[in-house]
Amino acid sequence: MEFGRSIGRFVNRLGNLTVAALTLGTAACSGLGESFVEPPTIPEEKPPVNPTLKAAAFIFDVDTRNGKVKVTSPGRTVEGLAPSFSGAAGPEFSLLGGDVIEVAASNFASSLVGAPCAGGVAGQPGKVCVTFDVSMTNKLNAAQLVGPTVFPIPPAGTSGVLLFPFDLSVTTTSGGTSTGGQGNDVIVELPSFGQIESNTVWTGAPHNFFNDTGCPAGSNDCFRWEEYGAPVAPGATTASQSVGFYVDPTVGTFRARLLVAADLQNASGGVPTGTVTGTVSSPQIGAISGATVTVNSGGFTGTTSAAGTYSIASVTTGPKTVSLSGLPASCTVPAPQSVTVTNGGTATANFTVTCAVPTGSVAGTVTSSLGGGIAGATLTATPGGSATTAASGAYNIATVPVGSGTVAVSNLPSNCTAPASQPYNVASAGAVATVNFTVTCTPAAPNQLVGTWTVSGTTATLELRVNVTAGNVGSLGFDVNGNSSRLTYSANSAAGSPAFPNFFATNPPASVISVGALTTAAAGLSGNQGVIRLDFTIGSGAAATVNALVTGLQVVDAGFNDVTSSFSISIAPLTLP
Repeated sequence: MEFGRSIGRFVNRLGNLTVAALTLGTAACSGLGESFVEPPTIPEEKPPVNPTLKAAAFIFDVDTRNGKVKVTSPGRTVEGLAPSFSGAAGPEFSLLGGDVIEVAASNFASSLVGAPCAGGVAGQPGKVCVTFDVSMTNKLNAAQLVGPTVFPIPPAGTSGVLLFPFDLSVTTTSGGTSTGGQGNDVIVELPSFGQIESNTVWTGAPHNFFNDTGCPAGSNDCFRWEEYGAPVAPGATTASQSVGFYVDPTVGTFRARLLVAADLQNASGGVPTGTVTGTVSSPQIGAISGATVTVNSGGFTGTTSAAGTYSIASVTTGPKTVSLSGLPASCTVPAPQSVTVTNGGTATANFTVTCAVPTGSVAGTVTSSLGGGIAGATLTATPGGSATTAASGAYNIATVPVGSGTVAVSNLPSNCTAPASQPYNVASAGAVATVNFTVTCTPAAPNQLVGTWTVSGTTATLELRVNVTAGNVGSLGFDVNGNSSRLTYSANSAAGSPAFPNFFATNPPASVISVGALTTAAAGLSGNQGVIRLDFTIGSGAAATVNALVTGLQVVDAGFNDVTSSFSISIAPLTLP
């Protein structure tokens, strides 16, 4: 039959080529620990597994119950398995072993019985789908890996390194029980038996790698396969490919022998390499210079410039991991990034780094040109925060970022003009930059009333002061009207020091505050005197503007004769947050 003749031709070829390999001084077969024995050819039956090919396979011992895969490499690469092999041409047409490549398994997954495989490939009734990923690294210094061209016979249209499952077997055990621990624990070992077969997680359709008979129905020497991109440069690692098997639920462990087929090409004319570039910056401190960027595998490194950029040339091709080190102490190292380097190409890995911002403070005083500090003024640092002056005019803006900025003053009394902003420089973490303001203020006209709003948390405060002339003030009376439903009157008190003695006020209906008599001492008062402080609770709602109006103000002399007629005065509007 054609199948028997083809296998016979293949076996004869292997015998002849083994002699040729020995003539060239190779010890491929003897290094593998298994000698070549020509198997019999039995028509209509699967021939025994060829020992030379079996010895060239990577062994994957799969533990389905514990989710583990152990990989054992063949000791040597099997070379010279094609008639055209010659020593002058360099090593070609090989089934690769542990002396050429390192093979790794990862991402083991096992489905429920009959469920789809990881990645979405359909399941099979009564079967468990076991999958894992396989990658390989070229261990050679001067040879690159490309797809096989003559032996094993590659599938049409392929040019990359090939991986296929040459032999599958179930590790059969009978199970049983034993006693362990202190003699009180009964250990039950489940038996392992059943069947295993490759499935369509292997993307390549069944292909006959060792003869030219194709894969007709009933063929037993065809294998599914995976192709890895080529060339695989010296030191480069391929991308992972997924492989999969349908196994009976009773299978606890099985062994898969996978062959890796590739031609070896001289890479002395130039190893395929590319470049990895990117930036390293922080939203808090900007570009980060002097950081170390490492590309593995291969251990390629670079350092970021003053602009936070880096470029690492001559990186071998394949999947790479890019990581950072040497960052400022206040920064957190971000997770590594994965890139794929192509021959002559540029892979980009940009890093955004989170850093704790070092801060200090800006402090000083706000004083009036008329003398004394100004209370309730607002100081705003950019960048930074804000603070309100105390009664003495002192302020302190905490947690201002290290570096330079400006400070502005606002919310001054109506008779004062806001000065220009001033620069600050916080030299280092914890440092205090001192910025003082002297505000130009004009003296208030006699008997002029001034109102100032301040906000602290959920409390809005209106403080009223009057500039009186000695001997001509006896008492004052006034009402305050607010027009915002978000303000609720909560309390009032005497304002300033000294305040008018004998102060009393009635609790207001709604938002109107009625104040009784504010009498002076016999000698009268002069200067800017506090009249009253009114506190309001700020309710919830959208931002709003409050316009306050003071009405019914009357100034009398010591004999309670009218000095001025009643008049009204507007207070600067208050904007609620």
